[in-house]
Amino acid sequence: MKKKIMLVAFSSLLLLSACGGTSLPVESLSAATSETGNSLNSELKEFTGLVFNGESLTYDGKPHYLTVENVPEGAEVTYSGNGYVEAAEYVITATIKKDGYKDKTMEAKLKIYCAYLNDGKLAELGISFKDATYPFDGEVHQVQLVGDLPAGTNFYYMIGPEKGNSAIEVGEYQVTCNLGIPNYYAYTMTAKLTITAEAKTLYSSVVGSSILFQNDLDNDTLYAYNTSLKKLSNDVSGGFSGTGNISFGIVKSLYGKAVYSYVEDGQGGIKKTKVLEGIGVKLLAAVDSTHFYYSVHNLTLNKADDGIYFYDTTKAGEDYFGDKIINDDFATDMTVSGGVLYYVNSEKNIVSYTGGVKTTYFVDGNVYDLTAKNNCLYYNKGSIAAKGLYRLDIASKKETKLTIDNGKDLSIIGNNLYYVNKDLLSSNIFGKGIYRIPLDGTFGDLSGTRVVDGSNDKVGSLATDGTSLYYYRFNTSHFYKNSASGEAEADLMASFVKPEDNTLVGCAFNKYFREQVYFLNMKDAGCLYKYDLKTRKTIKVLPYSVSNIYFNGEYMYFGSYILTNYAEWRMSLETKVITKISTDRCESLRFTDTKIYYINVGPSKSTLHSMDLDGKNDIEIVSDGMDPFSLEVIDDKAYSIRDPAVGYKKLAITNLTTRTVSVSDNKCLSFVMGEHNRLYLNNGADKKIDLYETGSSSSLGSLVEGAPKLTDLAFVNGHLYAKNADEDKLVVLQDNALTALADISASSITGEREPGTPIFFTAAKTSWGLDNYPVTTYVKGTSDGALYSFDKKLKQLVSV
Repeated sequence: MKKKIMLVAFSSLLLLSACGGTSLPVESLSAATSETGNSLNSELKEFTGLVFNGESLTYDGKPHYLTVENVPEGAEVTYSGNGYVEAAEYVITATIKKDGYKDKTMEAKLKIYCAYLNDGKLAELGISFKDATYPFDGEVHQVQLVGDLPAGTNFYYMIGPEKGNSAIEVGEYQVTCNLGIPNYYAYTMTAKLTITAEAKTLYSSVVGSSILFQNDLDNDTLYAYNTSLKKLSNDVSGGFSGTGNISFGIVKSLYGKAVYSYVEDGQGGIKKTKVLEGIGVKLLAAVDSTHFYYSVHNLTLNKADDGIYFYDTTKAGEDYFGDKIINDDFATDMTVSGGVLYYVNSEKNIVSYTGGVKTTYFVDGNVYDLTAKNNCLYYNKGSIAAKGLYRLDIASKKETKLTIDNGKDLSIIGNNLYYVNKDLLSSNIFGKGIYRIPLDGTFGDLSGTRVVDGSNDKVGSLATDGTSLYYYRFNTSHFYKNSASGEAEADLMASFVKPEDNTLVGCAFNKYFREQVYFLNMKDAGCLYKYDLKTRKTIKVLPYSVSNIYFNGEYMYFGSYILTNYAEWRMSLETKVITKISTDRCESLRFTDTKIYYINVGPSKSTLHSMDLDGKNDIEIVSDGMDPFSLEVIDDKAYSIRDPAVGYKKLAITNLTTRTVSVSDNKCLSFVMGEHNRLYLNNGADKKIDLYETGSSSSLGSLVEGAPKLTDLAFVNGHLYAKNADEDKLVVLQDNALTALADISASSITGEREPGTPIFFTAAKTSWGLDNYPVTTYVKGTSDGALYSFDKKLKQLVSV
């Protein structure tokens, strides 16, 4: 008696249906039948009672089958197609045969309808479309889909009636994403993109006929304006204090702070001279062209330096820090008037210092901003809910409240006090902007007169030269000059063009997988992206910095890092669940059926390790120092590069069973495996490409003599590709010679191994600095971080 079997042929009629409309009704499908008679025997039996029903169901990612029921024992059933997964309508033919019976053919329909998306399903798929907020910086910002979207996914963004998901200007933008995932009905997601004007403290100072100021659109570096705009230096200022002809400024750097003097050089330029360094200057107050006071307040280290100092620039020297005049206090604000130093002390009271004598003016504390003129002090005082501007007559110590405003950046022109209204209550009543009040206090307990409107902007960092107003509008981050009346505003940055951002972060690492190219976007902090070759869409897969990507079965493995803190993870391509599998820095992952072999990059050396596919049972196999970026595992041997402290790097072979290492005589900076498990060795010491036979552990000789410096070796498309690092060119090995294909720095070349397929790479120059940390270089046109393909000609796929 024959057993009942199912045979699958591939001649079924496939009727595809597009997802995205209204769902079709689920129906019961009756079977169509046909019979084939046997002319040699008209007495064959008829099959009876067979049932072949159709089925309608919703896509669930699983294969579905239709089966003939009531098949008699011994009959054979052959299906024209079955086990369908994708949403479509399928006509399946079943042929039933049995000795003594007429053959019978039956048809039934399998309808798999598109599934509906919702927030829960999107979360299950690891897809998100979230609100994002950015401070205005003149750059393009966007909200975008994030997730490992299935291949073939299509999507587009809209902001109102316009296509797009990005903006530059300050505002709130409602962005919709119209998402079309294969096997799902179209779905619309929404997110809000917010670009805010971030008012912050920036510094400016007048020097002769020039104004020095920080450019908020160029990393707060120092610019000057006289008759035109010029960049003065890459200095980032920590504050200025000037006398008109000279200004002293604090310069912040990675190595601490220094004080410089700035004067006009008589030729339209500014001469900068270092006058003090080696101490933590917080703020300063100029006395004249050669003297200034400064305050030091360290939070933890060097607390002995805390205090207030008087500095004479004529005595400037390596060990000269001025005279420390106050030991037991520090200043939160300070000004000089009539040769007297006035400062706000740590208790928020006002103190004067002259002739070695301190006088404290008890004005109930909570003093914040301070300026002086004509034997009067002007300041902002009070708690958050009850701040106001005040005047103190120095001689009589009489205090007068001037306004109910919370004023900031106090500046005096003539007989008026100017300030930026920061009061939450009064600014809503009287309007935001720059105000002025008479110094004599005739506006007592009221708001001043608004001279610069800031209702639709954020105005801040006000300064003056005694004649004009200078301030920033943070909606555009431009710096303005205005008359004292506020009626002659001039944009001093009108001619400014924001420099191109040439910053690249991380390293280039690409993988080709299932018609998609995964790559690290070095213009987005090295986050993982992918490019779908079918839809030509680019999607952000992971929202954090990544160092490598590998695929094995239904898992994606990747390394992450924050600064130099690395870890290795794996993500299920089916469930999108991400799990940390190692807290080490794992490079050059190679997979077997049950193990991962990798190079563990430690603080002093890199070692060969193995672990289970889920990260368990981590074992150090070889403690010798290895190069992190070359490894292959063939049968029971691991091929790597031994990196000795002294001497040449050489190919090393590790017996994985005995954990013993033998070092060959083959010099090798890097290698890649080609056809027949042969290794192409980059013998940089002798400027050759050598071929190595792993099966016999022997060299097959040199393929290229006099080779340039090569990096990024890859065997794809049936050929050996590399980067000519001497000339930044993509090269291929053909007929035992290296041929240049493109004038571009091709990093992390990937693709299919089969001949006739494209290759993919990132235009980047990556070197490995301290502790093998990636250092990238930007060169427009040859190494700008963009993703390219090469298939007879160069094509840019993604411009980052």
